[in-house]
Amino acid sequence: MTHVRNLAEIRLADAETVGGKAANLGEMIEAGYPVPNGFVMSRDGYWTALEEAGVRARVADLHASALANADDMQQLADACEQLPALVRSAGLTEELAADLTAAYRELGGSAPVAVGSSATGEDGAEASFAGMNASHTNVRGDHALAERVADCWTSPARKRPISPPIGMSGFGEALAHIRAVVFRRRGAPPHRQRRSR
Repeated sequence: MTHVRNLAEIRLADAETVGGKAANLGEMIEAGYPVPNGFVMSRDGYWTALEEAGVRARVADLHASALANADDMQQLADACEQLPALVRSAGLTEELAADLTAAYRELGGSAPVAVGSSATGEDGAEASFAGMNASHTNVRGDHALAERVADCWTSPARKRPISPPIGMSGFGEALAHIRAVVFRRRGAPPHRQRRSR
């Protein structure tokens, strides 16, 4: 079973597994809006990577501890150092890497893409967390893409997203349920210089 899904196949009913951002993009595609081609690696793909690496329980324990003691700056700093390292140590399984590569090939292989997170609690009625998780543009190649997906997985473990009042307002679920969305870049060239006035 693949954990990578084309955005065009996704609807709001899929938000639990693909995140709110990906689900809304799927709805926009269905409605005819000009959304770039892309795909999402689901929450279950993330869980599978942690499970196969044997670190899922440790990640969950550390994350819960960080949220419970978010006003303890030293404990928070320690957790924010350990969590990304644990998630990074898991990396993508061979199956996930193959699924990611296959989906990337469908976008054009060496095409520049943007990679960002899609967590259920990222933007909603209760809170907004724009810019707090990793986003990467002009990503090219299989290896770079896999690295940027891993960056998205680790970004909710940074100090800012899990420190108060952010962690206490519901965003704490992101590390446990993170997904990665990949879009094909189009339109403006990757580098622009501002005109001096």
